[in-house]
This record gives sequence, structure tokens and C-alpha cells, in this order.
Amino acid sequence: MQWIAHCFQKPWERPSWHLMWPSEPGIGKGYVVEHILHPLLLHVEVAASYDKVMGRFSTMLETSLLVLLDDCKSASDSTQTKLKSILSEERQYVERKQQQGKMVPSYTRFILASNEARPLYLDPDERRWLVFDRLRHRIDATETQQFIAALDAWVKSPGALDTIYNWLMEYDLTGFNHKRPPESQALKAMLALSVNPHEEFAAGFIEDNEIFTLAELQAAFRADGLPNASPSHVPRIMEKLGYTKSQIQIAGIGRGTYYYPMGLTTTDVQEWCKGRAREMQGSPF
Repeated sequence: MQWIAHCFQKPWERPSWHLMWPSEPGIGKGYVVEHILHPLLLHVEVAASYDKVMGRFSTMLETSLLVLLDDCKSASDSTQTKLKSILSEERQYVERKQQQGKMVPSYTRFILASNEARPLYLDPDERRWLVFDRLRHRIDATETQQFIAALDAWVKSPGALDTIYNWLMEYDLTGFNHKRPPESQALKAMLALSVNPHEEFAAGFIEDNEIFTLAELQAAFRADGLPNASPSHVPRIMEKLGYTKSQIQIAGIGRGTYYYPMGLTTTDVQEWCKGRAREMQGSPF
């Protein structure tokens, strides 16, 4: 409630953290945003996909005070990477059609509402979301709809929105820090769900394989019963584990792309590969 009240009382202070509401369907998240917050804040938009926010020519980061990410789907954890600066930085790059792109002040807050248990892959050090326990119907969906109908009748009555507005404008913000979210047990639970099986396997794989190619890693995934990892996902897994990659020419072997620990040089990788090739040649098997 402090986070929402802060939108009204200090719209010029953009929080670096936002709200994530996982829930059962029909709980009323959209109603709160569209029928209460929208008429009061005015600069409120709903996005059904991340492209609506991050895509070229999107102006939401310049024109909106609040955006509801309505059950947006994420195909990979790369979405979270793209969202990081959008969620935390107070200036954003915006490009309008037929105009030169430019950096502009952004006051946009986000509420991510989703019926999924894990709407996004989250990094272990995630501090940009306040995640709530999964919202559930107090009794069942029918009782919830009856409650929303009664609430809606009151909201439409004369003076009701004024009452809500005045209440939020007077809501106590003591202890609220727009740059530091409260502790959330639900966030910790979601972080556990964000551990990718490929990432978990790769963490063990690198203990026995310091330097390797993508083909060797994919073969190890298959040997362990996992499907191939998406080639676009592997670099992110490796980055989390402290690895980087380069195309390196190895004398007698050829040119290839190798993953290796950050801090090693291409010369280190070349010498390691040559040594492994010599071991293989001398092997009786």
C-alpha cells in the first residue's frame, strides 16, 4: 500500500523496485488497476507483452506513471536482462516514429500480474521486484466475483474515487524506501524456481571440464537426459558461472569457439587445448 500511495504522493520519485503479483485467475488484479488506479492516476497503461514496453517506438517509459504487465509471457531469462535497466534507471532511451531517439526522464512504475508461479527467471541477487505470496481466492472464484461486483457498485457511486484518492494521499509512508524493497520470502521461493536445470547441470560440468566447446556441453546435456539448451541461453548460463567465450585458433586443431573461466587468456586456452590433444593422441583407448 505504501508503494501505491507513493505513486500519488511523490510521483516524481521513481522507485527502483516494482510489484510482482502471482495469483490464481480472476482474483481482481486487473480491476484494481483499470477501474481504480487508472481513473485516479490517468497515466496508466496495460501491456500484454514485454515488447509493448521494450519494443522500438514504445513511449510507455516516457508517458506512463504506472504500467500493468498483464500476464506477459517470457520465453527465456534474457527478458529479465533487458528489463534490468528499464526497472531501475531514472532516465530511459525513447525513440518516437520519424524522430531522433533521446534520453528522457522516466517515472514509470510496474506491476507484473501473472497466473504463473514464476513469471520471470530471476537472478540470485535480484532486488528489483517485491514478490508477493501467490494471491488466492478467499473462498472460491464465485465469491470473489460477487465481492468485485459489490466493490464496483461502490466505486461508481458519487464521491467514492475522491474518498480513495484522499485516503491514498494521506497514507503514512514512514519507513518506505523507494530505492530498497522490503524482504520477501516469496522472492526467495521464486529464486529457487528460477534455477534452470541446464544451469544446475553446467555448474557441475565445469568442475571437471575447465575449457570446452558448445558442442561438448550440449553433448553432456543429452548424455544426462536433458534436451539441448537454447544457443542464446548458454552464454547467459556461462556468464552466471563466471565463464566467457571467444573464437580461438588452435594450431593443429583449427578455429573454434571455446568457453573458459574469466581471467584466462586466449594463450592459456590454446596451451590447454594443445595439451589435451597430446593426451588424446597418447591414449591407448
